[in-house]
Amino acid sequence: MLYKAHKDLIAPEKTPSGYSNKYSLILYAFPAAFQVTGLGHILDTIVGRIRFDNAFFIRDLKVLFGVDNTALKAYITTFRNTVKEKYQT
Repeated sequence: MLYKAHKDLIAPEKTPSGYSNKYSLILYAFPAAFQVTGLGHILDTIVGRIRFDNAFFIRDLKVLFGVDNTALKAYITTFRNTVKEKYQT
């Protein structure tokens, strides 16, 4: 499954189109890859850390795709600040 490869930072067994890898499969994580965690429920759901029916994920989706622009701006500002704090060099 592709999400498992993204979550574990390894090469998938099959290509996104469903074909087997034509060349050898790398059995270890990419050395330069690093886990990006704690940035939000939507990102954690995309890579398979939490389920799509998680209440926090659904709440965040409602904020992103809802009609309350003030809540959306606050969510984006909080997200940006979190990224800066965690991954600033």
